[in-house]
Amino acid sequence: MAVFGRLDVLYPDGHTESHQLAGDYLTVGSAAMNSIQLEGDAVSAVHFRIDVSSDAVSITDLGSASGTFVSGQRLQANVPRRLRAVEDIRAGALRLRYYQRSDSPTVAMPALGEQTQPSGVDFRASLERGDYSVFPASSVTVSMEVTNRSRGEAEFRVETSGLPDDWVKPVSLAFRLPANEATQLQFQIKPARRSDMAPGDYPLVVTVTRQGDVDQVVQLVATIKLGGYGGLSLELVPGLCEDGQPFRLYLLNQGNKPLQLALAIRDPQARLAAELAQDQVELPAGGRRRVSAVVRARRRALIGKPVEIPFALIARAQDPSAFTVAAPARLRILPLWSYRSAAMVAVAVIAILLGAAAVLFPRL
Repeated sequence: MAVFGRLDVLYPDGHTESHQLAGDYLTVGSAAMNSIQLEGDAVSAVHFRIDVSSDAVSITDLGSASGTFVSGQRLQANVPRRLRAVEDIRAGALRLRYYQRSDSPTVAMPALGEQTQPSGVDFRASLERGDYSVFPASSVTVSMEVTNRSRGEAEFRVETSGLPDDWVKPVSLAFRLPANEATQLQFQIKPARRSDMAPGDYPLVVTVTRQGDVDQVVQLVATIKLGGYGGLSLELVPGLCEDGQPFRLYLLNQGNKPLQLALAIRDPQARLAAELAQDQVELPAGGRRRVSAVVRARRRALIGKPVEIPFALIARAQDPSAFTVAAPARLRILPLWSYRSAAMVAVAVIAILLGAAAVLFPRL
């Protein structure tokens, strides 16, 4: 059977297992019956499948509980997704990397001075460095150099792959280069701020082709290290709470990494007692949660008007950032007796007393 690629399994303890991929299809999961058996948390018995056709290699999530992620995006269950030359895959807590087999020379290098070129290629292509760090919504520039080492002018095309298309600008470039001259090229990497793009390493594959000669190809691979960011949205419903009546807190993790939160209710006047259904919440990236709570007045006035006491539900991140988000609200407290009710009771009591006096002392 022909080998069509390689799958590296990067275990958390640092060791890597490499598997040659061959055949028409293979399955990956924790069960022994799979073509590749994985050992890791949240890996389903049969997690995903890789299929090979005449013109493409595809990956399909088989309804796994924790999902299959390719380049940070979760796959829809049982819907194939085409694999590019180099892809970063996550299954449960495990990180995997897929490499497509190619007869073209491939060069993946960390630094300009250490790069070598495949034999038989009459141009040189090199990246400024092999890894770049960037956070969502920010950008980093990837620089490279192409040198025409042939005896005449040549036309080149540079294309990028491996990353989501909206990360890279421009996606491709075409240019002419005189003999023995070099040019500098730049690509801007700007990941979108999205909670479904998990922090981690993503491959940027740069393919340089001399037009008109399919054998004149060089591939360079750089690692884009995507950082994590936090974000939290809180909403209390209703915003005006009734004494002793339950209300709901809605939480949304707007970041791309899990959040461990501590919840508490604070009132500046220390006049309230609060009960939270849970005071610790863990939210996955993009996750939502609803928490119920009740707030009561410690003391109520005997007679008077309704009053509103401000309070806030505080969510504090349990990580080094320790950021805090507050959702303000108010509690309406009713007195035991309103002025009108107290007046009516007083009138009734006076009437009763007068009536009793008239009966007991008829001659007065």
